[in-house]
Amino acid sequence: MYYLSREEIIKIHDEIITKTGGLGGVLNEHALLMLETQPAQSVFGQELYPSVFLKASFYLRSVNQGHIFIDGNKRMDNKMIKTEIDLPEGIANWFRENGITIGEVIQTGYNFHRAIRSNLIEEIPRKELVKLFRIMFGGQFGTWETQEELIRRLQVVPFIKS
Repeated sequence: MYYLSREEIIKIHDEIITKTGGLGGVLNEHALLMLETQPAQSVFGQELYPSVFLKASFYLRSVNQGHIFIDGNKRMDNKMIKTEIDLPEGIANWFRENGITIGEVIQTGYNFHRAIRSNLIEEIPRKELVKLFRIMFGGQFGTWETQEELIRRLQVVPFIKS
């Protein structure tokens, strides 16, 4: 399993700040350390995040909600769910190394991500992120019916503030 290093995470952030502007630098060293190390952790011989989808959801959620950097946290998580061609090299490598071919981001991903970036979601349940990644990257929930169902579920009240 391939994991992003501290250097790769910072490089991805620096690329985004260079392209879009803003302040560089790490705000929360502890959150950065957790982003680097936690996806690989095991407890009593069991992986904390056993599937690649759980690992991907951890990366997305941690970057978005962990306030790791001084600026650009939400812009950085944007790179987590774009097509492979648009991804910074570190993230693209992570998906490639873990056997995921990223297709075009479906409407579900767009709506879900827009809600994250707009701070409309107070807390995103991990299992919903996992479902999203499975849909987007060809997992067991790959039918259009299921995608439409998830789109409806993600647009409903439990996740979105009034």
